[in-house]
This record gives sequence, C-alpha cells and structure tokens, in this order.
Amino acid sequence: MKLVSQALLLATVVPAGLFALDSSSESWKRYYRRSENKVSRMHLNSFLDSSPDICNHNPTENLYSQFNAIIFGDFVTAGHDSVSGPLAVKGMFYAFDFTVNKEHSSDCTNLSDDLNGYGLVVGGSVVGSGITVNGAVYLPPGSDVTVIKKAAGSNCPTYSNQNTGVFDFAQIQNYAIDASIKFSSETPSLYLDASGKLSRIGQPTDSGYDIITFNTCRNQSCPPFPGKMSDPNQILFGKNGGWNGPQPTGESWPTKLIINVPVDTGKKIQLLGSKQSLGMMPCGTIFNFYPSSEDGVYADGRFDLFRDTTDQLAGTILLPKGDINDGYTGGFAGRIIAAKYTSFGAGTQMFDFAALGGVCSSSSSNCFPLHNDPNTDTAIAESSTVSEPDTTLLPTVSVEETFLFSTATDTTEPPPPANTAVLEGTCSPQIDQDSHIHKHHHHLKPACCNIGGYHHHHELLFCEYDDHQHEEINDGDYEFDHGIQF
Repeated sequence: MKLVSQALLLATVVPAGLFALDSSSESWKRYYRRSENKVSRMHLNSFLDSSPDICNHNPTENLYSQFNAIIFGDFVTAGHDSVSGPLAVKGMFYAFDFTVNKEHSSDCTNLSDDLNGYGLVVGGSVVGSGITVNGAVYLPPGSDVTVIKKAAGSNCPTYSNQNTGVFDFAQIQNYAIDASIKFSSETPSLYLDASGKLSRIGQPTDSGYDIITFNTCRNQSCPPFPGKMSDPNQILFGKNGGWNGPQPTGESWPTKLIINVPVDTGKKIQLLGSKQSLGMMPCGTIFNFYPSSEDGVYADGRFDLFRDTTDQLAGTILLPKGDINDGYTGGFAGRIIAAKYTSFGAGTQMFDFAALGGVCSSSSSNCFPLHNDPNTDTAIAESSTVSEPDTTLLPTVSVEETFLFSTATDTTEPPPPANTAVLEGTCSPQIDQDSHIHKHHHHLKPACCNIGGYHHHHELLFCEYDDHQHEEINDGDYEFDHGIQF
C-alpha cells in the first residue's frame, strides 16, 4: 500500500482522459475522469482554512514527523556529516562516513504499510562507503548493500529489491510543488520594515497561519503585493547591523508562520548572518523559497539557495524547485524538502527540530498546513474503485461563466456539454470506461498525441468535485503538474 500517496494531499491524480465527439463541429472535446485510487476529495482552496487543525492519526503528519529531509534530485556531502532523522533521496546519494537517522530510533516490525521504521530511501544510485543508518534502508535494485552499516542496536533490514518501499517520490514532488505555489499566493498578514519592526497588516488564515513575504526578487522590487513586501536585508542577509529578532516595539513572531521568499528564476539567493530563527517556533514555521517570474509570482524554473549562516536556520524549509548549497558553519534544523542538496563543509550536520528546542508531535496545534483531513474526508491509498461523492458536501460555484458538468458510469459515453472548449487532437481518441468526470472550460493550446497516450501542453480545467482549477498538465504521465491556479 502506497502510504505516501496519502501524504502531502494536495492534488487530484488524474489518469488518461476521455474524449467525446461533438457532431456539430466534428471536433473532439476533452473530459477527465476523477480516480480516487490515491486521493479522495481534497480541496486545494482549503489548505489553510481548516479549523481546528487535525493531526491525530493523520497519514500526512506521519510523513512530516518521520523524515528529516526529502530530496528530489541528488544528495551530495563532503564527508563526515550526518542527518538527525530519516532521509529520502530520489536521485544519487553520494556520501562517505555519513550517518543517517542519528538521533532517532526505528521500529521495523511493520514495514509493509508503515513509515515509522524507515531510515534511508534512495531512488537513484548510491556512491560511497561507511554509511551508517538507524532504520530500514531501501536502495535501488542492484545496489551494493555492503556500503550500509547498521547503527548500534538496530535490527532493521537493508533492501535492494524493494525499490522505495511504500515511499512514492513522484507524488511527493508534485504535491510539494503545489503546496509551494499555494503558499506563495497568500496575501501577507505581517510586515517587517528595514529597522526590524514587525507589524500586523492583516489577519491570519482560518487555521491560524500568518504570512510574511520578503522583497527578494527583481533586485528587491517585487511587485505582487505592493506596500506589503517585507525588508529582507537584516534577517536574511545580515545587513544593517545584523539580525537580533523583531524590535520590541512591534509584534513578536507568531507560533504559526509561513515565510515566503521569492527568488528570480535561474538566479541564486545567499543567506548570510545569524539568528534568523530567533524568536520563531520551529515546528510552526515554514520557509517557502520559490522561483519567481518578472511579475514576482511563482514561475516554472529553478534557483539556487546558498546557506552561509553562522548558526541554524530552523523550521520546515520548503523549496521543491530549489537546489540547496549548504555552507561550512551552522546548518538547517527542522525539515527540508528540496530539489537538490549539496554540502560543502565536512562536519556539517542536518539537524531536526529538537536541535533548537522544537517539540513536534502529531497532537501539536502546529499542524503543517499541507492537508485538510477532516474526519468525513478520508484518503484512499490503494483501492481502484471510484465511489460517488456526497454532493451535499460540494462547494457552490458562483462565477460569471457557466460551467456545465457531465457524469457517466460503467461504459456509458457522456454527451459533450454545451459551451465546452474544443481540443483539436491530432489522432482519434480512445473511449475509456468512466466515472466522475471533469470538464475543461477553456484551453490555451491544442492537444497532441504521443505513443503513451494523450499529451496536453497547456490548458485549464475546472473540477466539479473539489472546486479548483488546474493549469498545465505535465509530460504524459496524466497527473496534474505544478502550474495550478487558485
């Protein structure tokens, strides 16, 4: 069972779509069916609107509390380093004399559907020696398992024939990108001026998270929130005398905080100075670094983050499109979700929340807001059956354009609804059995076919059952990509 397909529950997974022929125009129109085999009825527009936070026995929180770092590319260290908690690396894991899950214990009695025993997961390749792991290890097929040493007292296995176990990198990566996009679009509720005074300029989200967005793109002339972009020079770059926390004449850091840091696409940001996390609650703080367009909004690109701080940067460090270049002093303390990680300094350690006094438990009020899991909305991990949603729970849509929906079951082909945008496919589509159907109300580029199925470049989809829009479907795996509009 793919437990991690429940985690980071941020996007509806969509398989190959359904076409229907419009006899009036002799053109094909595109529909999507909604498959609930991985995620059930998640509402993207309510990430931050769940009150109270629900953590207990939550599969999403299980992932967050379990892994110290999740890296979607390569993880390269200079040697003699360690990570306090479990580590997941999608690409190459390059390490010598390295310790994984140094500060945690692992229970490996139920690895088939439980992440609690996991210590190290590698999806690409392993290069190195003297790698000590506390917990179960999942290496790519054909890997040399002799490079792994069990930590003292650990009886957990090392696999090279189980792939990544129940860990699903592809879904985690897509969902992390979706979360970063969502956070970046939130209007700031706090403002930090050049003197270090923190002021309230809005209200927290319904789940209690305050938002602060720094003026770090376009040479500190970011346009997305005029008059609300905070000054980054003291806290992020160590300028103007350095950072010693917010001025006592202003606000203090809230216990639940999202810190947005836009970075010009293709550029780098270098964090300097010290005490960036002074006064923050590590378990309730999220640093969201994201690639920025010329307009200051989330862009499809990459960037580099150089951490050259003298002490620990604490919290959840979210940068699924960013490459971390870790410095010689200090470190990260909390949780890292990044595109790539490289450590230049031998002896640099990746700490967990406890290193700076953070105590993060599943019953904490500081739930990571990447989910909305009320008791009536259950995620489905492995069932391939599609069940009818309770339409009494569906949100009411009120927009200027009329959206028409169609639903079919079994082998019934749905009629094409009126006013539906036409997708000019280059080959005759196949008709699938269908249930819960989504309909595109607008598209920007025509669809084309490839060997694997129907490959769409850029279009907009309105979803009947979770009341949000998707833009830009990715390259042929039939899942929604990161270009999501909210």
